Amino acid sequence: MVIHYRPWMVVVALGVGALACSTSATAPTPIDDWGGDFAFSFVDPVGDTLPAQSGEAGAALDVVRLEGTMTASTFTFRLVFATPISAWSTGRDDRLDGFVDFDIDASTTTGSPSAVDLFGGSAAMGTDLFLLLRDDFTGAIPLVSTRNGGSVLVNAVFADSVLIVSIPRSFFGNDDGEMSVAAVIHRADRKATDFLPNMDHFDIRRP
Repeated sequence: MVIHYRPWMVVVALGVGALACSTSATAPTPIDDWGGDFAFSFVDPVGDTLPAQSGEAGAALDVVRLEGTMTASTFTFRLVFATPISAWSTGRDDRLDGFVDFDIDASTTTGSPSAVDLFGGSAAMGTDLFLLLRDDFTGAIPLVSTRNGGSVLVNAVFADSVLIVSIPRSFFGNDDGEMSVAAVIHRADRKATDFLPNMDHFDIRRP
């Protein structure tokens, strides 16, 4: 039975719990069997933000690029925005909120619906893990399992218009490092302001 966890409900640090999804119980692929480190980069159009809803007045946060690297030990990615962003804990108007969803087994029948779908888009993927982009006031954000709500905190850096996140690959379990990803971006005074990508999802694969 799959439990669909999608807490806007996850407001503060959930890192006290264990990331107990089934994929995290095994060790990552040994380095000797690792297919090799690789980089990835995807572009999202500038100015493709969603219209403000009734009562929303703030400018949209517009994500324009997803890029990063996958190594035998660490998954690092950067979300690049068209304008400056800040951590939720700063209290600024441009503070970042939202979800980055990962489908690590390439199956739409496992995991939960993407947050993109829940906010009116269509990601066409099953979410096994997701990042909640609200930080916990210490420079970390929670990575949450959709199977049971278990979570761990991962490092996040908010640098001008870029969010940089590093995740130990062991958190993805015995996985080959290839996965699908989609995101929905929020800001303090608005709900969804941008989908990444606009439709469907990005596939992180070796070249």
